[in-house]
Amino acid sequence: MSGHSLSSKEGFLFLLIAVGFLFSSGCSGSSGSDSGSKAPGAAPSLESYLKEQYASAAVQWVSNGQGGEKADVGSSGMASIQAEPEGSAFEFTTTNLQERGVDESDKVKTDGTYLYTASGSCLVIVKLAPGDGMEIASSTVLGGAVDSLYLNGKTAAVLYQPAGSPAPHLADDRIAIGCPSWIPSGAKSGIALLDVSDPSRPAVIKDIVLDGTLVSSRSVGGMLRLVLQFVPYLPPLESTYDGTAEDHARKVAANLERLKDLTMEDLTPSCRMTGEDGSGAQDRPLVSDDDYYLPGKPCGGSILGIVSIDLNDPSSPFTSTGIVADVQAVYASEESLFVTNTHPQGSLPASDFSLETTVLKFDITGPKAVFKAAGTVPGSIVSQFSLSEYEGVLRIAATRGYAWDRTAQNSVYCLKEQNGSLETVGLIEDIAPGEQVYAVRFMGPHGYVVTFVQIDPLFTLDLSDPTNPRIAGELKVPGYSTYLHPLGDDCILAIGKDAVTSSGTTWYQGLRLSIFGIGTFDSPKLLHAEGIGDRGTDSEALSNYRAFTYWSEKGLLAIPVYLCEHQGTPEHPYSYGTHTFTGLYVYRVSPQSGFSFLGRIPSPSCKGYDLWSYGSWTRGLFIGDSVYSVDGMSVSSALTDDITSTIAALLLGA
Repeated sequence: MSGHSLSSKEGFLFLLIAVGFLFSSGCSGSSGSDSGSKAPGAAPSLESYLKEQYASAAVQWVSNGQGGEKADVGSSGMASIQAEPEGSAFEFTTTNLQERGVDESDKVKTDGTYLYTASGSCLVIVKLAPGDGMEIASSTVLGGAVDSLYLNGKTAAVLYQPAGSPAPHLADDRIAIGCPSWIPSGAKSGIALLDVSDPSRPAVIKDIVLDGTLVSSRSVGGMLRLVLQFVPYLPPLESTYDGTAEDHARKVAANLERLKDLTMEDLTPSCRMTGEDGSGAQDRPLVSDDDYYLPGKPCGGSILGIVSIDLNDPSSPFTSTGIVADVQAVYASEESLFVTNTHPQGSLPASDFSLETTVLKFDITGPKAVFKAAGTVPGSIVSQFSLSEYEGVLRIAATRGYAWDRTAQNSVYCLKEQNGSLETVGLIEDIAPGEQVYAVRFMGPHGYVVTFVQIDPLFTLDLSDPTNPRIAGELKVPGYSTYLHPLGDDCILAIGKDAVTSSGTTWYQGLRLSIFGIGTFDSPKLLHAEGIGDRGTDSEALSNYRAFTYWSEKGLLAIPVYLCEHQGTPEHPYSYGTHTFTGLYVYRVSPQSGFSFLGRIPSPSCKGYDLWSYGSWTRGLFIGDSVYSVDGMSVSSALTDDITSTIAALLLGA
């Protein structure tokens, strides 16, 4: 085995995965052959089912300390550049998206005239003026720490964590195996709908506090879907993880006895909604009994809730759908929403530690999310980018085994809904055996997979016939990529890390930007590469694609950078550089000429902070001839053609 060094971030993620794996409740042999059914009206049935799940998977609670449209290569990724017909006279970039037409929340939104951003517990609206002038138009205090937001016409939907609610902490957007071990009992999530037709005086339309942790969200055509995971408070339970089958049965019976007095109110999520005048504040069930689904086979011990809110008519009532299942990753097309859960195969107490991933499909073409089908694939996934729906077929990249012991086996499955189940209709196996998947991107009928141990193989996949998918080509380069972005029809823009190998050990170095040519699909080529900094250099864009901003029409790229540089020649390949800069790097990108560095914008509010401290973030936006850097405490701007001489900054305050 060729080893490689783990950074502190990577070590934390490995620990999180390992702990989550050991304490996962898991799915008990779930398969696509039984998609589940509606919970029959039915409090007694649902209540019994929940108690049985909690009693059987008690290790989870003990460990918690708690008692559409056909796409092509160019149509995925960054949302189209737009100019509002009313208001802004400038073109501007929007949130970087996985799928065109499927909006995602982010720390910053813009309409080209105003910036809407999260700052502590406030929604801050900044007015942009010609000549890069900026001023705060308003600052609205909400009921907790603002996480992200949507902007739909004159309505802002602000997602926040209510004050006093316990918060999960994930290292990045990648998957932590063993969810919901990271989801605390008693967690709540908030969403405030505001009328921002007058940005200087936003008005709250309604404010909703929901039981559960907000895992992710999507918006299609203004219909917002919130995906929540609810873990109830439970009395102390006996761990059912180890022991014989007889021990397991005895412990389950004892746990059921401890749960017997719990009611549906205790076991299921509620919500509270208030209007602008404070009226209507009352608790009610988040999901009605008739809108719960029971999986065909056990699929975790928590409740997954999908809340649907019409941002085109924010005063209208919202709808909810519930299913007894755990969730880790969320992916959505314009027609469907998929949630996944990676768990040990078989039932607890488990003797086989191999993993499988359960996929649940929901139809989101109507006002309410409707459960349609379920299926499983062997192994685990790296992120939501491991999934993509194209022409009614779900493609999913998964890994069995582990890179550290060279047992990893990577595959791509093509799944199609058939009679209420997601059935495998095509399969690619043996993609880089022994290596770990670091990045996946599906673009129309094609797929791209990056794996890594010592070098970075980029595989091109032909998925045009989902019943006969194939590996089309392969390219090997040093280092690895974690995010792939379409660059026209013939190229891919990638961000990752450089690497060097010394005495059989591979060591990560600084950032690396790459342009891969895919015009000759069977023979991908590395066209250009750009290095940034030395070992220790990092970027939020490595793990969060929303921090990656590319303006395709003008070939402009902005990424946040935490820069470390060697002061002289390093003694060892594992020597870290010294931190010298925190802020935004801006490039002009061309498949023909590569990367042209335009300049960088320092963050006035971030002077040497720990890049991986919770809540640290930076976003870059292009509006007209200007580039903006936003970090939650400040907004900086500059002219893209003269960055060094034109930098201006505005502090947002706490």
